[in-house]
Amino acid sequence: MIQGTCVKSEKINIMGKFVCYPYGLSDKSGTVAIVAGDRNSSIVENNINNMEEKVAAQVKTLDEVLSDKRVTFIKMDIEGAELGALKGADKIIKTQKPILAICIYHSASDMINIPLYIKEIVPEYQIYIRHYKNEMFETVCYAIPLNTKDLEGKENE
Repeated sequence: MIQGTCVKSEKINIMGKFVCYPYGLSDKSGTVAIVAGDRNSSIVENNINNMEEKVAAQVKTLDEVLSDKRVTFIKMDIEGAELGALKGADKIIKTQKPILAICIYHSASDMINIPLYIKEIVPEYQIYIRHYKNEMFETVCYAIPLNTKDLEGKENE
């Protein structure tokens, strides 16, 4: 499933601006169980009884995957796994202070815990919350570093 998504992504990557990796993001590397649906998927606890089919998926931390890259922007909409993925990116976030656009609508606790976690690791971030629809979906937490001069004119290496 993830491999198929990477192949589709390569076909639309006409500008050569992104790279698709065949694994998910988390706060630690390893294997997790995911429920794979027709339109989305999400990490599940192994002890949860779920009628949908569970699939094993490899996850890594963003700090591990992009340890040698310059990161200026991180966007996450990963079906409730955002906080774990942010924890796996804390070194990048602390040292490089990229602009963040993190979805926080997957659970009520995300609306509080994600902005608090971001401010905990980088207190100087300015936090903005934007809601894009009349329903409960599509709420994004933006974290903007006070000094965006560090981001200007730098290409990922």
